[in-house]
Amino acid sequence: MTPQDFEEQLRTLDRIATLVARGRHRETWRFEYAGQPYYVHFYPRTSAYSASLAAREFASLKTLQDFKIPAVRVNALLSGFQFGQRKGDAVITQGVERGATPGAAPDANPVVRLDQLNRNDRRAHHHAVLQIIAILKQMAAHDVGHASLSPASFLIRDGDMILHDVLDLKTEGLSDEHLMQFAHAAESRATRADRLRVWRALMDDKPIPRDRARNARYKKDLRTDPIQSIGIDDWRATFRARPVEPLAYSQASRLSIEASDWQREWPRLVARINADQLEVLKRDRSGDVLAGEITLQGRPIDVIVKRPRNKFWYRYLLDFFRASRARRLWNKTRWLQVRHIPTEYPLAVMEKRRWGYVVDAVALFERVPGSALDRADLNEMPPGDREDFFRACGRILRKIEDTGLTHTDAKSSNWIVFNNQPVLIDAYGIRKLNSFLQLFGIRRLLRAMRDHPQYTPTDSLHLCLGFQPRGMPPTDDTEPAP
Repeated sequence: MTPQDFEEQLRTLDRIATLVARGRHRETWRFEYAGQPYYVHFYPRTSAYSASLAAREFASLKTLQDFKIPAVRVNALLSGFQFGQRKGDAVITQGVERGATPGAAPDANPVVRLDQLNRNDRRAHHHAVLQIIAILKQMAAHDVGHASLSPASFLIRDGDMILHDVLDLKTEGLSDEHLMQFAHAAESRATRADRLRVWRALMDDKPIPRDRARNARYKKDLRTDPIQSIGIDDWRATFRARPVEPLAYSQASRLSIEASDWQREWPRLVARINADQLEVLKRDRSGDVLAGEITLQGRPIDVIVKRPRNKFWYRYLLDFFRASRARRLWNKTRWLQVRHIPTEYPLAVMEKRRWGYVVDAVALFERVPGSALDRADLNEMPPGDREDFFRACGRILRKIEDTGLTHTDAKSSNWIVFNNQPVLIDAYGIRKLNSFLQLFGIRRLLRAMRDHPQYTPTDSLHLCLGFQPRGMPPTDDTEPAP
C-alpha cells in the first residue's frame, strides 16, 4: 500500500473503524492498514480545549518515545481532522495487540490492562510490580512525571508492560505527590508491601509521608465520577455513563452506558414495578427491595430495585431539606466505591418530583451473584478460604473507618458471599465517623453472626484479626510479660 492508500483510508475512517471506547473528551477507534492495527484517538472539536488535549497527548507520547520509555508508539497528529460529519483533532497510535493478524477482531489478540490483571495470580502480580518500578525509574531518570498514574495507565502485552495513558505527563520530574496519587489509585490492588517496595526503589531511605490529601482525593474522585442526568417522562434520572473500575462481580462495571439505554429500559421497568411483576426480596414499612432484569448495551443485567418509603411522618418534613433516601443510598454506595470497598455497583437513581418535592424515588443496582452471608453455607468453604473470608470482612470494616466513615448496619444480611469473597450490598448505614460510632461496624457484624448456626469462635477470631491485625491474643504456651 502507498501513502495515498493510507490517506484514503483515513477519509473513510468513520465507515471502516470500530469504536473501542468513548470518554468525556475522547473517542478511541480501531482500524487496520497493511495488516497492522492502528488506533485513532479522536477529540471532537467541541471547544479549543479539545485541540490542546490532542496536542498534549501527541507531545507526551513523543517524549516517552524519545527517551525510549516503554509506551504506546505514536504515529501522527491530525489537526482539523474530518471524522465523518464531525470535525476535530486526532492522534494515531500503533496497535499493541499480541500477534495481531490482518482481519482479526479487536479482542482476538487481547492486551490486558493492569487493573484487569487476575488478582489471584501472585507471580504475574509480582512481575508487574517489578516492571512498574523499572518504568518509573526510567521516568525519574529523564525528569518525566505523571500526575494521574493509575493501574489503568498501563497495558500488559506478552508479559511486557507499557504506558498508554499519558495526558497528565509532566516534564518537571516524578514527585512525591505523583507517587502518592498512584498509591491512592492502586488501593484496591496494591498491598502495603507493594507500595513500600515501589517507594523505596525510587526514594531510597526517605520515609513514606502521611497522605494528608487522602480525603481530598476521594472527594475529587466523586467529582470526576462520570455521572449524567436526563429526563424520562415525569422522572429525573441520574446514571453512571462510563466504567470507573472493572469488578469481577459486575458486568455493568465494564460498560459505557448511553442515555438511550435508560430512555428505552426505564419505562418498561417502571411499568413492571407498578404492575408488581418483579421478584419481591423484601417488603415492609421501610420500602420494597425487588429483583429483575434489564438490557444495557445489548447485555442482560440482573438488577436490584430499591424503592424506599418513610416509616415516620417527620421524615416527610425532613425531605424538604435533604436528598431523597434513594439518592442518599446511591451516593453512599459511590462513597464506598471511590474508597475501593467491594460493594454493589450503582447503576442509576430515578426521582419523580412535584413542585420541587420528591414524591417517588428508586435506586437501581446491579445484583451481586452469590448468597447472603446470613444464609451462606460456611462449611462448604475450604478452611483456608473461610479464614480469608472473615479476615477480608474485618479489613473492609477497618478500611471504612480508616477513611473517615463507619457502617452502622453491617449485619450479616448486608453481605454477599461471591466466590468466597465478601461484597457489601447496602450502604444506607454509612455515616461520617465520630468517637461515638467508632467500632460500630465490627460490633454489629459480630452480633449478627451469632445467629448463624455454623459460625464458630475461630471465625470470630479471624474477623477481629482482619479488623485489627496486631490484636493476636496470647496462646496457652505464651508466658505473660513480667
